[in-house]
Amino acid sequence: MLSGGTSNRVFDTRRMAGAAVGAVVVLGLSILMALMFDGAMSTVVRYKIAAPCPSAEPSSGCVATLPADIVTTGDTYGDDEPSERRLGLDIPEAPVGTPHDELDGTVTAWLAVTDADRLGISDRADDDVHLTVTMFEGMVIDVTGPNGEVATTRRALEPKLAGLELFLWGLAVVLVLAVGARGYRQLTGRRVEQLPTFAAVGGGLSVGMVAVLAMDTIWVFVSGYVVAAVIVAALITRVLREPVPDSQESGS
Repeated sequence: MLSGGTSNRVFDTRRMAGAAVGAVVVLGLSILMALMFDGAMSTVVRYKIAAPCPSAEPSSGCVATLPADIVTTGDTYGDDEPSERRLGLDIPEAPVGTPHDELDGTVTAWLAVTDADRLGISDRADDDVHLTVTMFEGMVIDVTGPNGEVATTRRALEPKLAGLELFLWGLAVVLVLAVGARGYRQLTGRRVEQLPTFAAVGGGLSVGMVAVLAMDTIWVFVSGYVVAAVIVAALITRVLREPVPDSQESGS
């Protein structure tokens, strides 16, 4: 025979677990939808699982490490300060299909000005500056400077945009589930508890988005989402704790 207190704890645990599992399912559906479209999320994932190219056969579908020379440079400005340095690169072994500048035939890469300075790349072209670049799907992913320092390029892989995609897909999935639950209630007259799951999803999406903005890597979105969803599920379950009906307070 279970006491009322024990029954309450069992009920609360199941309620919390249901909310947490529901939030993880929403995340899984959001990732699936994001991967089905050719956006920032799918590009980041494809790059992470891509194999290195054979040394003599660089292609857009694998990760190629290639020599490059700087042809042109130029800074873009924000708030009266240089923010990005545009590199026009000559990459003789660039994979077929790599986009080239229509005027000078170079491959464009963008670095934060601070990263360019760290790599020893000035704002003026220098024929003696030789680099090594990592390329994937026609994009320069990172640059190794003449001093051996490495910097990730901007505007290629964009984890923040990937996180935003997951955030928006999460909201879309929640909306669809809410409409479905409402329709189910109207058809059957049975109520589907949604608040704990939706609260867990909201907490997970918020923390995940903040994490990816701060760390600029998509994996912290996923880990931050899961941790926050579990914590919010536990908190909302405690806040919404209700007495177990008399019929459930005892059993054999």
